[in-house]
Amino acid sequence: MSFIEPSFEIDTKGRVICQAHSSYPFFVMPGKTHYQEVQMEKILTCKTCKHYQVDECFFPKSEIDKIEEDRAERVSFKCVLCGNKIDRMLTIIQMLYIKQRKGIDLPLLCCICHETLKKKNFEEYYEKRLFIAVFLDLVIILGLIVSIVTMPPPYDIINSILFPVSIIMFKQILKKGFQLNLSVRDIRKGKKFYDKFFKS
Repeated sequence: MSFIEPSFEIDTKGRVICQAHSSYPFFVMPGKTHYQEVQMEKILTCKTCKHYQVDECFFPKSEIDKIEEDRAERVSFKCVLCGNKIDRMLTIIQMLYIKQRKGIDLPLLCCICHETLKKKNFEEYYEKRLFIAVFLDLVIILGLIVSIVTMPPPYDIINSILFPVSIIMFKQILKKGFQLNLSVRDIRKGKKFYDKFFKS
C-alpha cells in the first residue's frame, strides 16, 4: 500500500500548512473573510484530512491520534523561544516528519515567534515579555508584603492569599487569551536558545 507523503509550507501568518491536506485549496485561498479564517483555524489539523480518515498518510492514524492527545492534554510541545504551548498540530507534524525523513531536529516555534524572526524583531518582543513578566512578579511580591504589614489579622492572611492568586489568574488569562507566556524562566531560556541558534 502506498502512503501520502506530506509536504509543508508556512503561510504569511506563520502557520504550517500541509500541501497534501485535502483542504489545502481552502487553506491557501486568497481573500478569506474573518469567518473563513476562523473556520480554517478549526480544520488546520490532520484529523480533518481525508488521508487521515482512510489511514493512508505517512503517519498512521493511531500515531496522529496520540500526537493530538499529547498536544491537547499536556504541555509536552512548547515553543523553544517563548515557552508557549504549540496550539497547531501541523507545526508538530512538520517537525516529526523532517526528523524522521531527514534526521534534522527542527525547533518547535509558535506562529508569533516565527513572525518575530521573519520581521527580525524577536529581541524587542523578548524585552516586552520579560518586562511584563518581571513587573507582574514584583507586583505579587510587593502585594504580599503590603497586605501582611498593613492589614490586621485575619485580613492579612486572606489578602496574602487572594492577591497573588488573582495576579496568577491574570497571568493565565494573558497566556491563554493572547498566547503570551509570562514565565521569566521560560522567557530567559528562549532568549538563550535564540542567541545560540538564531542571532546573526
